[in-house]
Amino acid sequence: MTKCAVIDLGSNSIRMGFFEKKNGNLVQTERFREQVRISEGLASDNLLKDEPVKRTLSAIKRFKGIIDQRDIKNVKIVATEALRRANNSDVFTSLVKKDFGIDVLIIDGLKEAEYDVLAAKMSAEYESFYMIDTGGGSVEIALVCENKIKEAVCLPLGSVVMTENFGTDRQSAENLEIFIESELKKTGIIVKNSFPVVALGGSNKELAKIGLCDESETNIDGYKMSVQNAKDIYKKLKSMTFEERKSVKGLDVKRADTIVAGLCPIVTLLNLSGTTEICFCTGSVREGVAAGLLL
Repeated sequence: MTKCAVIDLGSNSIRMGFFEKKNGNLVQTERFREQVRISEGLASDNLLKDEPVKRTLSAIKRFKGIIDQRDIKNVKIVATEALRRANNSDVFTSLVKKDFGIDVLIIDGLKEAEYDVLAAKMSAEYESFYMIDTGGGSVEIALVCENKIKEAVCLPLGSVVMTENFGTDRQSAENLEIFIESELKKTGIIVKNSFPVVALGGSNKELAKIGLCDESETNIDGYKMSVQNAKDIYKKLKSMTFEERKSVKGLDVKRADTIVAGLCPIVTLLNLSGTTEICFCTGSVREGVAAGLLL
């Protein structure tokens, strides 16, 4: 087969990409996204809640309609931290199988990081770098040296989970910073080596969009930002109220409540690594899965 559809069910958003194999290369022809926050309320008892599940199933139904219109037969759904964590994920996956005839593959954190690194290599021309993917439920960080993953970790420090745990005011942000720094230091993966950082995931894309003052994702891939600019944006967002954040140019208003928690991991990584450059990548797990299907 030369075409496939890959649906990536994250903790905050569900995204779909259509891919083709052209001249031996992987090409994404269309992409779709809906914010469903399937992880909403998950932190309290590790159970998926009815309303987030309904939103997610509704989004999958819409995506399935588009897939059928395009007559794409090779379809994969991959799920990450929210379904890894949920004790009732089997109920959700059974519903998807029953209603849409599609199996949901729940991948572990290290496999997610591997897919992310593959996507990062498609957007950035570095041989050695840090990769960070900040989603709603987890953060994946990998240290890549000479195009090989030296170390990788997956941490339950995503934007939605951390916002639910710490809140949204300035004092909450300062407490979160202390916690995130402690958790990243424990991994032992980050050293002062000034490697560039390749940033993936919804929260980090918002950072790029704010830097570009553009709400679309058109110009994000390969976009580079100075560390100082990133820190200035984070500092400004942290000082704002929720209502003030909603008016920030480039920021999706649906992420105004979680953006500070979402950017805390990358800012902490920048501080600990001593890097001077960030390169943004619109790719993700979807590219890795599609490559496995088509290449």
